[in-house]
Amino acid sequence: MKPGQKVRETISKKGQALLIRYIKQGDERIMAPYINKISRERSFILKQGEQITMKKEREFVEEQVQRMKNKEGLALLAFFGKTLIGVTNLTVKPLAAKHVGDFGISIAKEARGEGIGKIILQELLAETKKELKAVKIMTLEVFANNPVAIALYKKLGFRKYGCLPNGIKHRGKYVDAILMYKNIYN
Repeated sequence: MKPGQKVRETISKKGQALLIRYIKQGDERIMAPYINKISRERSFILKQGEQITMKKEREFVEEQVQRMKNKEGLALLAFFGKTLIGVTNLTVKPLAAKHVGDFGISIAKEARGEGIGKIILQELLAETKKELKAVKIMTLEVFANNPVAIALYKKLGFRKYGCLPNGIKHRGKYVDAILMYKNIYN
């Protein structure tokens, strides 16, 4: 697990060449515009219109790279050519919960429906098993009004373990936060 290391090259459902690699220093230059565009869409991510500065995104990238070096997390980026179209990251919980990794994922609007979420999540699962052997359980939080994501997580073996009523504010309205997990220690 090295910053910038290629993880997989494949083809999307619609025939686009897809590259997945680890995050690396300098990626803030492509990640800040990516996350700001998704935030403006007010899609199913926690940022709902807020814009991230280059400085904040640089700090995020540095934090992700440091977590990878410390075996406390990993972050993968997905590209169509040179265009960033997906990001996923896993953070290992501290202390007595260090066998649990919490992850998030986002896919660019123009790449949705191409199977990118499934591919990048499968790679995250595989890389977590390979590189973060202490992690036995992966967890996530998903908007209750995002049935496409919920169906994908279920298809990949995630199970619901809880619900925080009105746990997320999406487009000005409160929606439930569905909590899911997957045991990965087989």
